[in-house]
Amino acid sequence: MTSPLSTALDGARALYRRLPMSLRLPAGRAMRAVLEPALAARLPKAEPGKRVAADAATLIGLFGSPLGHGTAAHLCAKELHEAGIDVAELDVSAAVGAPVETMAADATPNDGAAILMMNPDTAVHALARGAAELVRGRRVIGYWVWELETPPPHWRVGRGLVHEIWTPSAFAAQAARAAFDVPVVVVPHPAALSPPPEMTPARRAAGRLRIGAGAEDFVVFQSFSLASSLERKNPLGAIAAFRDAFGGDPSARLVIRMSQAERYPQAAQRLRAAVYDAGPTVILIDTPAGLDELHALYAACDAYISLHRSEGFGLNLAEAMLAERAVIATAWSGNLDFMDAESSALIPAKLVPVRDPQRVYAVAGARWAEPDHEAAVAALRKLRDDPAARAALAKAGAEKARVTLGGGAAARALRMDGA
Repeated sequence: MTSPLSTALDGARALYRRLPMSLRLPAGRAMRAVLEPALAARLPKAEPGKRVAADAATLIGLFGSPLGHGTAAHLCAKELHEAGIDVAELDVSAAVGAPVETMAADATPNDGAAILMMNPDTAVHALARGAAELVRGRRVIGYWVWELETPPPHWRVGRGLVHEIWTPSAFAAQAARAAFDVPVVVVPHPAALSPPPEMTPARRAAGRLRIGAGAEDFVVFQSFSLASSLERKNPLGAIAAFRDAFGGDPSARLVIRMSQAERYPQAAQRLRAAVYDAGPTVILIDTPAGLDELHALYAACDAYISLHRSEGFGLNLAEAMLAERAVIATAWSGNLDFMDAESSALIPAKLVPVRDPQRVYAVAGARWAEPDHEAAVAALRKLRDDPAARAALAKAGAEKARVTLGGGAAARALRMDGA
């Protein structure tokens, strides 16, 4: 049964959707500041003595959503299942207002631990919308990730709700430990457990046809969601580096694939303007067509680029490495758990104060990376001019990702091996 507060939340969401886009973000922050603490105060707290080893788990997450948290939920479920854990998957995508791509099958909760596969603020919404009884009296784990060293203020709503926190990188663990006084365990996303996209000649040809690239053209690719912040993902930096590396050379192409443009129209317009100014060698896909398209673009490209300012983990980077594509990435934050100078083209960076016009990342005193432009230009040129070095880097990256991200940590943490 939903509570009066969750009914109020439904009303707030309905009002939010009627607001002009320019008012949605400030209105949403104001609503959250009032509603989420009130919801959290009425949720069951983690009971002392319930943090015990388990061989079963109910995962509560965004299984039907294309967001990164949805991918993480599927990966964690697969990892636990392959380790012999009894796993139940409960999809709360629609209940928390996340975009839904597929309808996940209903599941019956088991008697094991409850793992909240979404950040504290979203978990509070899911629990208030009917999932609270699924955690009562259980060992409760929050699988949470933040993309800065400094935890966000809204994470406070998760205090007292979990016995422990899992997070996918040592970098993300810093923020969790700063915000909570419960055990924090690094549990990497086991990206290598999912079969990599098939890099067949047919798929490569189809992907290149989609972007109008010839068989011998040098193609660089980046894919991201605007919900993750245009400034943090920094495709504008990738465009600038690509332009300075190749000018208007028609045999070099940069493909930017953006999702969630309708939710962030101002940020989307900034990117569209930058693509327009860059000319026809930079291609924007702003109405993505699903996983098959993404895999076709991995096949089509020669290199993947991410001049990100910060990553809690970097699932797209892991996916590109596993697809055996050379990866250019900023040498800072969560991606360094599975990337090094032998497996990727790491771009040095200096740390600067966070400035995010979208205010997705609005944390006082926080900092993130400013990747070195000239180093990115040099890396792009080297990967184009030296196909043998590019192939060797791609092969080393795939091997590094397979070894580092093959799973096992989630089952060990659940069973409390070594705890």
